Amino acid sequence: MPANYPTKYTANRLNVTTNTVRNWSEQYADYLSASARPGQQSERRFTERDLTVFEYIKQLRSEGLKEDEIKQRLSETSFADTEVLSSSENALQEAASAALAQTSPDVTTATPALIVALDDLERRFEALERSVGKSQQNQRDYVQGVAVGALGMGVLVMILIGLAVLYGGFR
Repeated sequence: MPANYPTKYTANRLNVTTNTVRNWSEQYADYLSASARPGQQSERRFTERDLTVFEYIKQLRSEGLKEDEIKQRLSETSFADTEVLSSSENALQEAASAALAQTSPDVTTATPALIVALDDLERRFEALERSVGKSQQNQRDYVQGVAVGALGMGVLVMILIGLAVLYGGFR
């Protein structure tokens, strides 16, 4: 029988508040087990798969994705019932070990953990590319601002010198 965890344990394991877990279980109910969804039961109970989904949601939110984008990613990703991604590094190491253990070069036979780990890695690269792009744009904006400011100061100095000459400040 799969393990079921209460809301408080789930929140502690994810390092989020219990309210966050409750909100996510409502927002992303379609991607969670029946016991994780709010409803008639007295208490939500979360499976290992639910914890994996929450970890993925947490990662996507840290990358700046909005609810609709996260739902899109969740609909594109399959999570195995026994799969647990407690940390991205462990998941990638396990996926690499699984890939090496396989004898078939056919990617379609890869384990679900490998597929999820590769999806995770691809999304991290995309987030890094977006971050670098924003950083470069911010640097360009800063340099342009400094250049415009310096140009403005030069024009102001020229005007002041012109006024001083015009009104006899320099003789």
